[in-house]
Amino acid sequence: MEQRDATKIVILGLVTCGIYTLYWFYQTGEEMRARGADIPAWWWMIIPILGFVYIWKWGEGAEKVTGGAVQSFLPLLLCLFGISFAIPFVVQPKFNAVR
Repeated sequence: MEQRDATKIVILGLVTCGIYTLYWFYQTGEEMRARGADIPAWWWMIIPILGFVYIWKWGEGAEKVTGGAVQSFLPLLLCLFGISFAIPFVVQPKFNAVR
């Protein structure tokens, strides 16, 4: 997985009104897909109901790629509580540890 700074991801996400965060989800989803994770197409994120399914599947992929360091329900839970900006803070350090 590509090494990224979680703080930079969050700041760029805030500055771009979430567009960079969508790009981060896309990029990490593609990297996890290359490692064998079953993640749907990125455009599912922008459709209201499918967006939650995408985040759930993305979380499952993150759990698989990190060897269980990320719990699959955590990204969806953060989204449901309206604090999705915290996902990069929680998940990216785990991705950085994957070699």
